[in-house]
Amino acid sequence: MAVKWTYLTPPKFGANTFNPDTMILLTDGSVLIHNAENPGPRNEWYRFTPDAQGKYESGTWSAVIHMANARQFFSSGVLSDGRVYVIGGETSDDMAVPFGGDSPLGEIFDPLTNKWSPMNKPSAFSWVSGDATGCILADGRVLLGSLNSGRTALWDPATDSWVEAGLGFSPGAPSSKSGSCNEETWALLHDGTVMAIDISNNPQTTEIYNPATDLWTLTPSHPPNLALLSVTDNSVSPAITATVNEVGPAVLLHDGRLFAIGGSGHTGIYTPGVGWSAGPDFPADSSASPLAPLMTVNDAPGCLLPSGKVLCVAGNTRREALSFWSNPTTVLEYDPVTNLLKKLPAAQQPANGTDDTWTARMLLLPTGQVLFGSMSINSLAIFTPDPGDPAPKAAWKPVITGFTPVMALGHHYTFAGRQINGLSQACSYGDDAQMATNYPIVKLAHAGSGTVVYARTHSFSTMGIAPGPAIHTAIMNIPPTMPTGAYHMTVIANGIPSAAVTVTILAAAPAIVVNLEDGLEFGTICQRPKYLELTVFNVGGVDLIVNSVQRLNGSNTFHVLPNPITPVTIAPGDEVDFTIAFVPTTRGAPESATIRIASNDPVRPNVDLTATGMLGSGRLEIAIAGHGSFGDVCVGSFREEEMILNNNGPCPLSIRNIVSSSADFIPPTVLTYPLIVGAGDSIEIPIRFKPTAFGSKSATITISSDDPAGDRTVAVSGVARAPKLAWMMADSGSFGDACVGSFKDEVLTLCNSGRCTLTVASITSTSGEFIVPNVVSYPLTIEAGGSLEAPVRFQPASFGPKSATLTVVSDDPGGPATVMVSGNAPSGTLAVTGSTWFGEVPCGREREKTVSICNAGKCDLHVTSVAFKRKRKHFRLINNPFPATVRPGSCLGVVIQYRGSCDPECCELVIASDDPKTPVKTLDVVAYTRCKGCDKCCEKRDKCCDEDRDREREEDEEER
Repeated sequence: MAVKWTYLTPPKFGANTFNPDTMILLTDGSVLIHNAENPGPRNEWYRFTPDAQGKYESGTWSAVIHMANARQFFSSGVLSDGRVYVIGGETSDDMAVPFGGDSPLGEIFDPLTNKWSPMNKPSAFSWVSGDATGCILADGRVLLGSLNSGRTALWDPATDSWVEAGLGFSPGAPSSKSGSCNEETWALLHDGTVMAIDISNNPQTTEIYNPATDLWTLTPSHPPNLALLSVTDNSVSPAITATVNEVGPAVLLHDGRLFAIGGSGHTGIYTPGVGWSAGPDFPADSSASPLAPLMTVNDAPGCLLPSGKVLCVAGNTRREALSFWSNPTTVLEYDPVTNLLKKLPAAQQPANGTDDTWTARMLLLPTGQVLFGSMSINSLAIFTPDPGDPAPKAAWKPVITGFTPVMALGHHYTFAGRQINGLSQACSYGDDAQMATNYPIVKLAHAGSGTVVYARTHSFSTMGIAPGPAIHTAIMNIPPTMPTGAYHMTVIANGIPSAAVTVTILAAAPAIVVNLEDGLEFGTICQRPKYLELTVFNVGGVDLIVNSVQRLNGSNTFHVLPNPITPVTIAPGDEVDFTIAFVPTTRGAPESATIRIASNDPVRPNVDLTATGMLGSGRLEIAIAGHGSFGDVCVGSFREEEMILNNNGPCPLSIRNIVSSSADFIPPTVLTYPLIVGAGDSIEIPIRFKPTAFGSKSATITISSDDPAGDRTVAVSGVARAPKLAWMMADSGSFGDACVGSFKDEVLTLCNSGRCTLTVASITSTSGEFIVPNVVSYPLTIEAGGSLEAPVRFQPASFGPKSATLTVVSDDPGGPATVMVSGNAPSGTLAVTGSTWFGEVPCGREREKTVSICNAGKCDLHVTSVAFKRKRKHFRLINNPFPATVRPGSCLGVVIQYRGSCDPECCELVIASDDPKTPVKTLDVVAYTRCKGCDKCCEKRDKCCDEDRDREREEDEEER
């Protein structure tokens, strides 16, 4: 068994010849081919379309399609929306560059209009020019390289925006790329990174760009020398050496390894997570005088076949003037299973492969065949792999997971599947001529006639090539002119078809399209109800019958108004409006419902729509100064702080109540609730701290509102500072001496060392001899830091040491204060001076003695009497001032008279006073008389005796 080559008849339009180079597979299965006629305009493209059976061997050519600028050797590719881009041109008719050299201009081809239009490329990125290398990333952006430096750029076709890449998302940072981008080969890997095989670095390196980090990093290991840097021809004299700096393609295998073909004749294999290893070498150079030991690849194509083999080319090294190229183009196959690189037998080599390898191009077709061209030869060939090659593995195939079973002409439909982009970009070239085919092609094969239609695909959810269970989507357009009936639909990625599914294509059918006001997203509403319109269009060719529009499930707060009544018929091109009402009852709870439209649309008999909404409310946020701390407040006074109630919700907030858990913290009295706070507004609520007792106080202020989060609480606190009673008194409360009947005053100073007013309720004494001031009315108040002087009087009523306790009762939490006071009430001290000894007094004679009654004490001496203890005949007191008060240090005299008598008698003078130590003092009064010869003087009695008796009698009478 052998491969097969089928040669196509090239187009002939006018005098120009056809020299095909870059070939791009469009998403409808047709091929856009650039005419690189040299000499020629080089702005011509042709579109090649397979026949009605999907065969390319008998395909047809379009008329010439012109682009604005002639160019050759450029970056190109199919974008995720199905359009084609080209940027640059090593040769061009760009008048802004010298000699029509490296152009930075780009153009975009729209397959629907068959026209090219200029790209809106900023001049700041003119360094992306010439034969720029490029790669489309998984997210649809295009990574592009500078011609003469390591700078790289990212173009996002979706937003038509440009940024410099490789800076780690830090504009102005140096590029993280090591080597120059010129002549590099780039390849997209399974993990979404891009491998760059450097040319400029020697020894050779490879770098990987990671879109997630926006950084280029060198791989830990590097391949064998793949770059052909220079060649020397020693067969001439002098020898000719030329710089080549070329490398071949890099093709990602289905298993994720990268097969890199070197310009040097060496190959390398990169295994993710492992690194580089040497691949098989190309065969030896078979020319008579080889300039290199191996066949070389100075720019050349490579293509991954559905079997997993790689189709590639090489040639003997040949000098052409001062340049060296690989010639003729020899086709080889690399088998990853055996790791062998073999030339096809001579009989199986293409007839149009007689030129240099750099002129060749390979494009993988949906049929698994390869379109092969050589721009120097007016020829195209189709390569059909050996039928004996292994079939694609099941794990490599795309899998359809979602599709529309009934479709109408002229409409577009979404399909879904796994690996619908394939597992490789499949087609590669040395640097320019990027022709990747990693996007889904939909093939529709008529079940009866076998007619094949390739439906145009676009809007790919990814351009990645990752294997696995991830499901991706794309849109397919049903051509308006294709035959109707049953079809077998397959999704083809890189020539590998999925398992077929059966679909039906109708000429005309009702087709429902729905337009939703605000997407049936009612959002957050404050007033109920709210209405949104649901418009049903019939974009099909026959009447659309809407059988019902009703809530299928979900919240019953959504309902469809009864007008219009269903079923309702909508003519082609017509429309009908339905109204969805949202009448929520619960605030703050997101609600949703499924609204189902049931119709006779064969493709979408049931259209389920999601309505969402929520009855909004206010959202209460609370702020209070000092985190709710009121600080110090005295009992009997108050302090107020503003509590701010802010409504951060989308709807008015209803404040239902504000309560405090403590009577010490008083919210304002509200005449009537609720209080309404508008969305985004706030109100200030005064909270009063009015403590009723001393100490630390705390409370919880609870605000009830219609905030779905429920009641909100604010902790408040404060301290009711107590007054502090202190007292001062001279001599520690000692009054010293005070005489009975007199008094002594001292000042009791009451101080308030606290922060709040002190209230004195009473001042009492335990003794009536210590008299506290008479206060007309209690309480007395003392301001913080102030003092009060209270006079205390010591007025003893009796003699001796005295003491008492003064009690000051106040609102000091420490309780009553006691003050110990003392004093002494000294008495008079009796002292007697003078002699009571009369000695001998002659009979009948009188003699007097004066006795002084003195007070030697500190206080008055009250002498109540001075008298003889008993009556005496011969003694008497004269000048007796007593009772009398004797001042301290004073004396009063008492005169004692004695008349001499022959009758002897004893006499005691008694002094009575208030001297507590000697209240009674007795003095012996002594006198005597000698009465010798008295009998001789009187017959019966002595005359003096008679006189004594007469005197005694007189005294008794006086007393009576």
